[in-house]
Formats: sequence, structure tokens, C-alpha cells
Amino acid sequence: MRPVFGTRQGRQWDSQRLENQELFSSVITKMRAVPQPIVCGVQGAAGGGGFSLALASDVRVAGETAQFIPSFLTIGLSGAF
Repeated sequence: MRPVFGTRQGRQWDSQRLENQELFSSVITKMRAVPQPIVCGVQGAAGGGGFSLALASDVRVAGETAQFIPSFLTIGLSGAF
């Protein structure tokens, strides 16, 4: 269950979400700085952060069961952090 905003638990959840977002953003930034090509293999669903990691890769190899799910589009966001 999602914490109620404005409560201590809600602020703690927001803080954790921001921390995760900053970490994830730094990973993608570092991926883009690597001079070698980055190959991403997807087997199963790649949604949310997995989808963004796949997009940040230079080459994507999809297995038979791969699904790319840009879930952020359903709430009006872009994939960028």
C-alpha cells in the first residue's frame, strides 16, 4: 500500500524514491559514457527501470518471450529521469 503524502511515512517514501531515481540516473549516465558498445539481453518483461536500461543500451537482443513495457507513458511521463 502506498503511503499517504504529507505524513512521515509518505515523506520517507518520497525520500527513498528520490534516492533511487538519482542512483538509477547516475547508472544510465555512466552507461552512456562507456566507450564500448553495451549489449542488453531481454528475456521476459522489461518495464519501468528495465525498459529504461534497455533503451540506454546500444544493442538490444530480445528473446522469444521479451516484452518491452513503457509503463511511464500511461501516467504522462517520459522515460528520462
